[in-house]
Amino acid sequence: MKGIPGAIALAPGAGPPNLAQHRISEAVPAMFLVYLSRMVCAPEAVPQIVATARAHNAKAGVTGLLLNDRRHFLQVLEGPQRAIADTLLRIACDPRHADLTILVSEPTEARLFTRWTMASQPFADKRSTLAGFVATLADLDRGARLPRLQEFALSQCPPPAGPAEGAA
Repeated sequence: MKGIPGAIALAPGAGPPNLAQHRISEAVPAMFLVYLSRMVCAPEAVPQIVATARAHNAKAGVTGLLLNDRRHFLQVLEGPQRAIADTLLRIACDPRHADLTILVSEPTEARLFTRWTMASQPFADKRSTLAGFVATLADLDRGARLPRLQEFALSQCPPPAGPAEGAA
């Protein structure tokens, strides 16, 4: 996405993303990654996307959240760096996603969505879009962007209090 310092846009047909450019390395045990992509499918396809993600993520030790506003996906992925890289590669090759842009990729000590292999919610703010929210990040420095994305993700889909694989 233009205007977001440090964001990496994956060009169509450019091949697998070079995640080493975005601070992912074998030395980092756990990652927090957020991307925005253009939704190239009907909203009715989202439950199947989530079901597939949950199956893959359970095997790989990945947790996260998928939001959509019927035009874009914004996804949070957390877990072992190699599993995150493999998951991102699978998503980048999925024809239901276009114009994928990594917004943040940082090492993490703690996960936000420990009980969900993949939570899913429609974007709750009917006055705005996910792309509009992402545009507000352009004025933030890299250090402020991660907490803002974490706060936003939790505001959209708070973790469950009990043992749940949760939200839709």
